[in-house]
Amino acid sequence: MSDPSVADLLARRLAVLAILDRRVSAAIGATKRALAQMLTPGDAKKPTHPDDPTLQLGRVVFTIRKRQAAVTDLDALTAWASEHYPHRVVELDWEPVNLTQWREYREAYPGDRRAVTELDPAFVAEVRSTSASAGEPCYQGELDVPGVTVFQPDPVLSVTPAKDVPDHAWRSLVAETARELTDDAAAQED
Repeated sequence: MSDPSVADLLARRLAVLAILDRRVSAAIGATKRALAQMLTPGDAKKPTHPDDPTLQLGRVVFTIRKRQAAVTDLDALTAWASEHYPHRVVELDWEPVNLTQWREYREAYPGDRRAVTELDPAFVAEVRSTSASAGEPCYQGELDVPGVTVFQPDPVLSVTPAKDVPDHAWRSLVAETARELTDDAAAQED
């Protein structure tokens, strides 16, 4: 049997790195989920090297995200806006892109003369922003705007790795983490 070619070695390395990437991604997700259960939103951690507590490895922050609003029923919002803010509703002449699209439109809207009702995108952005700030669907003092839902997104765990971790420190951590990944994979197989 002949020695493997450089191309074979590189192909094997690429396959191993792809497997490692998949396992590292899974380990990052599992670690984030476990850590998120231990932290309170607003907490921050500055992990250090186990052999050198002065060597900071990065920063981990559990951040509360801003309340958000989404349009969940565009037809309901458009009907409401047509009644209360008709100047924010735009009637457009609709031009079909192709014959199939024109046929589908005629079947769905018989007798329609290709007019399409759309909300001014700036109006939609204002409604979403106002509603998110107020914590309930509203616009310019009017409450219960239909078609808008306000929600609080889950906190997010963000990681900022340190820029200058010396090679010797990085290598020892990679070796330790690789052992942990291997042990975790073996435990899952049992």
